[in-house]
Amino acid sequence: MPAPAPSPAALELRGIRVRFPGTLACDGAGLRLRAGEVHALVGENGAGKSTLAHVAAGLLRPEAGELRLAGSPRRFASPREAQRAGVAMVFQSYLLVERLSVLDNLLLGWDRARAFVLPRRRLRQELERLAARLGLELPLDARVETLSAGEKQRVALARALSREARVLLLDEPTAVLTPDEAGRLFAVMRRLAAEGVAVLFVSHKLPEILEVADRISVLHRGRTLAEGVERGQVNAQQLAGMMVGMTEAGPAPGDRTDPTDPTDRSDRSAQPRLALDQVSVVVDGIVRLSEVSLALRPGRVCGVAGVAGNGQGELAAACAGLLAPHSGRVLLEGQDVTGRPAREFLARGVGFLAEDRHGEATDGRLTVAESAGLRAYRRLARGPLGWLHPRALEAHAARVLAELQVVAPGLAAPSAALSGGNLQKLLLGRELLEAPRVLLVHQPTQGLDLGAAAAVRARLRQAALAGAAVLLLSSDLDEVLELGDEVRVLYRGRLSPPLPGPPFERGAAGALMAGLA
Repeated sequence: MPAPAPSPAALELRGIRVRFPGTLACDGAGLRLRAGEVHALVGENGAGKSTLAHVAAGLLRPEAGELRLAGSPRRFASPREAQRAGVAMVFQSYLLVERLSVLDNLLLGWDRARAFVLPRRRLRQELERLAARLGLELPLDARVETLSAGEKQRVALARALSREARVLLLDEPTAVLTPDEAGRLFAVMRRLAAEGVAVLFVSHKLPEILEVADRISVLHRGRTLAEGVERGQVNAQQLAGMMVGMTEAGPAPGDRTDPTDPTDRSDRSAQPRLALDQVSVVVDGIVRLSEVSLALRPGRVCGVAGVAGNGQGELAAACAGLLAPHSGRVLLEGQDVTGRPAREFLARGVGFLAEDRHGEATDGRLTVAESAGLRAYRRLARGPLGWLHPRALEAHAARVLAELQVVAPGLAAPSAALSGGNLQKLLLGRELLEAPRVLLVHQPTQGLDLGAAAAVRARLRQAALAGAAVLLLSSDLDEVLELGDEVRVLYRGRLSPPLPGPPFERGAAGALMAGLA
């Protein structure tokens, strides 16, 4: 008897071609997702991963190529049409309505809720059962605008799964999770796959990919470089090499394999460049930081790990002068600057790379040159009236782009046209060109591909070796352990003592992040 024909893929993309002004985002890219598998999609920023996922989710219509769902050709006119066909996507930006409650966000656009097939109480019970099944804590009555980034991500995941998706597209779902939470999410992904769901997992974390993915596809410059490689047929080094278009891959730039590196120029006894003394921060009547003491010394990276929403943003803002403490003191070079304006912190050598690179660090409507010059425009101003000449701004922007090898369509292009990795490198470059004495970075590599993340980490290490005092706030524990000369954990506004090391014990740090120690 002839062998039975293989079952059609749950979702198949073939020859996808998508062009944006000045950019060929996908050039014949393809992907084949099987029902019952976790399929990882990897590649550099700008490789076409998001574009390909957006085509699958009905957000983009390609100029060429074919989409098949369970073997049948389909063309989705909208995300709603894709959702009704069983394809759901969880985006990095969550796409939640901030002023509505979690429950309302979960019900919004849900056909069953809109049609009032079941009363609201029954719908709430169904969502509570879904949350329990996923192992997610969902404060259903809280307004989304009061949630941390991690909580918002969990709401977006629950919303996608509440639509009974048969194809689930996850874009960087573990970016703000602790290792324990990520492990629980992987268990959910495996359970969904066991139920026949096709799960696409977009991530830049190679250990996670090799832990949870059944097969792996790699995009490079809009083309599929490797498709459906079985997990056991590739190692991390080979995968890293394919992601950056190389045949072999060595250690990522900035990796420290020896904690006793003789190039370490840090001085553990030096006077702190910036210090917090029993600082507490209260926002809207809620204590966000509780009696935090911290000392940032020249030549050292102080790494603070923690799940989003535990006070990292308030800690960064207090160190940058953007948020006045409720109690305690902030010291710069030994001088009390508590309550002084942020402009004074900047003038005295404090650089700040904010978590929200699109909304807080810059404005996408500004040109690349304007975004690059936001930190230096006063210094670049000339003449008695302090005018900023366009040529001076462009010359400065060109230096910023060259400093971190930023790829941009032009200095006059809007900064929104840059990929996430290139925008982050631009923002870091504009801080580094000011030779900061203190450098504060919050989630510096979140959402970046392997190459861009390695470049950012390498420059942070170089800044410390050049004598800057660096504060690294990140929910990526591996990043903190890699870069930190000192490692601490922030949990519910309280800062742990420094962990013993280096080397640092990953399990102890992960337990602190989860509130288990």
